Amino acid sequence: MVSQEMDENTLRALIELGSEKSFETRLRKEDGTYFWAYIIIQGIVPSRAQPANYMVFMRSVDEQKQKEAHAKALLQNAVDQAEMANKSKSEFLAL
Repeated sequence: MVSQEMDENTLRALIELGSEKSFETRLRKEDGTYFWAYIIIQGIVPSRAQPANYMVFMRSVDEQKQKEAHAKALLQNAVDQAEMANKSKSEFLAL
């Protein structure tokens, strides 16, 4: 995803407009493990003092993603239990 977001045409447009683009993606560490990162690419409009350039800011959001996944799993478990309870109640009332 980083390669798609940072292609030459996208970077050129960000620089020309001085705009920014942000996205979340999974990145691989040198040890082969992965982590989630929030990335901001900020274009820098060229001037006499500054050549055309861009800055990349990256922040790990791995802990947040893990918490979200845990909360989602808990919610799914609660939904499953509610559905099972509803099914049991329906079967009981059908008798």
